[in-house]
Amino acid sequence: MRGNIKKLYEYRGIPNLYQIYINWKGTNRIINIKARKLTVSTTSALKDKKYYDKPLHIDCDSTTLGYKSIGTVMIPTSTKQVRIKTTGLQCYFNDADYWISTGNINGLVSVN
Repeated sequence: MRGNIKKLYEYRGIPNLYQIYINWKGTNRIINIKARKLTVSTTSALKDKKYYDKPLHIDCDSTTLGYKSIGTVMIPTSTKQVRIKTTGLQCYFNDADYWISTGNINGLVSVN
């Protein structure tokens, strides 16, 4: 599972608007994905700025492969890279009757 950001075409004069996505691929069908928090932030440890910081809950249509839009985020045009990170990432699989913890997303994505 991984997070990704895609620049939206300039929307109503907003040049720095991005769409946040989550992608998954596996052998078990996923019904839902949730996390206590999904954060999009700067990559600097000294000057951490959060652009997006919300809980995550998406319906995955009981598929083994897919991607879903999570939301939009404004990222300054001067920013070249952001970090996407989740806390408490879990999946609800079609063959299980409970939430299963998965490894959290924590990676860098190039923007602008």
